[in-house]
Amino acid sequence: MTIETPVTTIGVLGGTFDPPHLGHLGVAHSALASELIDQVWFVPVLAHRLDKTPVSFDDRVAMSELLIAGRVNLRVLTIERELTHPGRTLELVNVLQERYPRYTFRLLVGTDIYFEREKWHLWDDIAALAPPVYVERQGVGPIPHPTLPAPPPWSSSGIRRALARGEDVSQAVPSAVLSYIHEHELYR
Repeated sequence: MTIETPVTTIGVLGGTFDPPHLGHLGVAHSALASELIDQVWFVPVLAHRLDKTPVSFDDRVAMSELLIAGRVNLRVLTIERELTHPGRTLELVNVLQERYPRYTFRLLVGTDIYFEREKWHLWDDIAALAPPVYVERQGVGPIPHPTLPAPPPWSSSGIRRALARGEDVSQAVPSAVLSYIHEHELYR
């Protein structure tokens, strides 16, 4: 008699995380609660493909690690640093599958991506290798797929603007991440 080991399904949550906030954490918790995903791996992008200039990769990784500290089934990967074409999701998924053949992967993406998938490099190949789990996004219409509930409507760009104005963002950003931001004088 053979006993099969259950397959672990990893939700890949890629992003700039500039800064990471409770909305990102909400997506991870929603994915874990859905029982479609066993673990969520945060994958900060090395460089943004749309010519945005985020704070350093190391700062974004450190803040992401602070965001998930002490939480079960969450992990931060720095794999983008090793890719030939950082920011190319197909390469990321291929490398993840090569390194972790006992896992299956699913992309965690907002419903806005459903309407923008033709902008992605080889989206159909990506979706075949790591079928997307869509998360509702505020202001985006319904899509013909099941979705996870929307996280709180915080955005990293809005948080950066608020920080630059000296406003309080403690409802959107955990205290450990905020301490890091202030200590390293980010987003002024």
